[in-house]
Parts: sequence; structure tokens; C-alpha cells
Amino acid sequence: MFTKKLLFGSLFFAIFACQPEVPEEITFTLQVENPNPKVQYAVVCDAKMVKFKLSEDTNSFTVKLPFVEPEMFNVYGDFMKSVYAEPGDDLKVIVNTNENNEKEFTYEGAASTYAQLMEQFSKIDTDFKEKNAELEHGEYSLPWEDYTKAIDEMNDKKTEAINNTEGVSEAFKNIAKAELWTQNIKAKNRFQSYYNGNIKGEDAEEMNLEEIENIYVDAFKFDTSALASVSFRSIIRRYALSYQFQKMSGDDDNEIPWYSRQDAFVPIYKALKVDDSIPTYFKEYALESFVSGLIGFVGIDIADEIRKDFVNKYPGNNKVESLNAEYEKWSSLKSGEPAIDFTYENVAGKKESLSDYYGKVIYIDVWATWCAPCVSEFKSSKKLKARLADAEDVVFIYVSLDDADKKDKWKIDLEMHGLDKDVNLFAGGGFDSPLCDSYLIEGI
Repeated sequence: MFTKKLLFGSLFFAIFACQPEVPEEITFTLQVENPNPKVQYAVVCDAKMVKFKLSEDTNSFTVKLPFVEPEMFNVYGDFMKSVYAEPGDDLKVIVNTNENNEKEFTYEGAASTYAQLMEQFSKIDTDFKEKNAELEHGEYSLPWEDYTKAIDEMNDKKTEAINNTEGVSEAFKNIAKAELWTQNIKAKNRFQSYYNGNIKGEDAEEMNLEEIENIYVDAFKFDTSALASVSFRSIIRRYALSYQFQKMSGDDDNEIPWYSRQDAFVPIYKALKVDDSIPTYFKEYALESFVSGLIGFVGIDIADEIRKDFVNKYPGNNKVESLNAEYEKWSSLKSGEPAIDFTYENVAGKKESLSDYYGKVIYIDVWATWCAPCVSEFKSSKKLKARLADAEDVVFIYVSLDDADKKDKWKIDLEMHGLDKDVNLFAGGGFDSPLCDSYLIEGI
């Protein structure tokens, strides 16, 4: 009897010991035919972001991404595409441009089935838009009842496509359920926003849909697998910002929008920490997402204090290591650290450096002639300049990231915007400029 038990135990161990271990990563490849070498490509999953550029000589890029659980992720370039993979998968996305200058996508690898399904989803959405393109307001010209019926029918088609595709995992079905629910809500929200902003008459009541008002009540009914959906994650991230802030402050009369006020973000974090209306598993994700993007809003000094609190509260969070590494990159830009010097040509072609103004209080505006939001900000900087007109120790420096062949336009635009009397430097090179590397500038 003992021999039989031993033999069975040995056989059981041998069977399971020989099972291949699924690697906690995926292999992703992007191949672009005739890529634009100026385009910045990026692969963004919940645990990592990888940036790269392509050229005629090197038109493909392969990277291994950490993947502990099934997840949707985004690929960016001169397009945006959401794809899906499971640990151990490989996926190759091939991008071509047809004769109508439209992007066409094909897929290879273990995760290609999911990518092709999501391509079907995109086609269903595109067909709906094209069907109503000739209406005055496109699909938003439809009566509300017809619009919602069409959105629900599109979701039914997508669900049917999932059910009719062989080899689709239960994990994907669960994640797709959250993705399609979120897309449905967002489509209805777009209708409401467009109607209120472009169609509604002056005396008519604004549209306020109950299901949009209750979006978080419904979202919080999902389980943790929903966080693998790109669209669903965006709903939870938004909770930490706009909704949480409005619920906490109710301050709609402040002339400075909340997202431009540094004093708004610490209270948001503290309020979210003690908010019992959000499930614990979503709260941790919302807090982590909030901390991840905080530097861009409040700078490294305030953000780092909040990061430390988050890391102490959630030491096992899978983003702690990357959060710490990201914040470490910003340590040289903390208050009290010497400003990183740079030297560029001014309008007259002479070299000027930041260090030339040592001891002054310096306002630095990094911009480009093609950046409409940058130009719109000039109005605010002029107001600030007027308020500080008597402060002789304040210097305004405007640094352009325009390409070298736009230097003449840069000079013309300086006069047009009334900046020609300030310190103006031409860094050039776009986001490849050393200035962007030094000051970690990824957008303007």
C-alpha cells in the first residue's frame, strides 16, 4: 500500500512539475511600412511605457513587456490602437498606409485573435459614423432614442463577435464586458456633451442623463478584472480627479480652474484615501494613478510627499518600483537644487545662457509656433508680466522647440504675439532637444 501511494505521489508531482511555466511577460513588435522618422511611437501598458522611433532602415521595434495578468494596452504613433494580450503571448502589429492615406492594420502572433476582434469593433464604430456622416451633426443629429438604440445594437454585435470566435478565453470575455460597458457610457456622454454644446437652443433644458450621473455607482459593481480594460481604467482614474474634487469642494466660482491650482491636489488625495464609496481594490488603483501623474500638476516637491505616503500605505503595489524610479528622475529639479543651465541663440543670432541671469527670478516658457495651447497661454503670461512690471529682478524667457527650418516663422510670430521685447531663445529640435532631456519635458 505504501508503495502504491508513493508511486501515485511521484506521478502526480512529475505531471505538474513538467508543466511549462508561463512567463510573466509578452513580446510585442510594431512594424510600420515607410514610417515617418519624426513620429514618436509608444507602447503603454499599465506597468510600463516604452518610447521609440522608426525609420526606413529600421521600420520595426520589438520589446518584452511585463505582463502578470491579461490586459489591454495602447500603441501610439501617428495613430492610436488598443490591443490585448495574456502572459506568455506574442503580438506583432503591422501598419500600412493605403492609397487613400488611411492606416491599415494586420496582426500576427498568439494574441492576434484578440487584436482582430478589436479591429472588428473599430469597424463597427466606423461604419456607424460613416452611415450618418452626411447629417448636419453626424450621428448626433439622430433622435436620442435612435442613437441609444444604435449604440446598444453595436454592443450586441461586438458581444456576438466575441461569442462566435473560437479560442477566446474567459478572461478576455470578462474584460471585454467592462470595455464595452465603458464605451457605451462614453458614447452616450459624447452625445450629451455635443447636444448641450452645439444643438440645444438657448432656452432649452440641458440634457442630463441619469446613467451618466450614476456612472461610478455602476462602475463599482465590476470586479478587479475590469481594470485590465483600457477604457474602464480611464473611468476609475477620472474618479480621483474631476469627480472627487467636485464632491469635495463644490467650488465652481473660482476664476482659476481646479486643475491649475496646486493647492487642490493634496486635499483630493486625502479625501480619496478615506472615501468609503469606492471599493478598496479600485481605490488603490485610483490613488496609484493619481500619484503617477501628479508631478505634471504640482511639481516634484509636493508630489514627492504624496508619493511617500502612498508607498508607505501600499508597499506591495506593483507600481511602487516604477513610481520610485520615476520620481528619482525628477530629484534634480527639486526646490533648492541648482537650475540646469542651457545655451541657445537669441533672435539676433547671439548665444545666451540661463546662467547669464543668475540671481534673477526667472519665468521660463517652453513653446513652439505649432502649439496652439502654448500660444493661448501668452495672454496669461502677459497678465503676470504686467503685475510684475516694477520687479526689476524678474526675467521672462521664451524658448522655442520649433524645427530649424521654422526659425523665420518663429521670429515673425514673436512680433505677432508681442513677445519680441522679451528674452527669446531658439532651442530647435522639438522634443529631441537637450532642454527637454534636462527638464524632462514630454509635452508642451
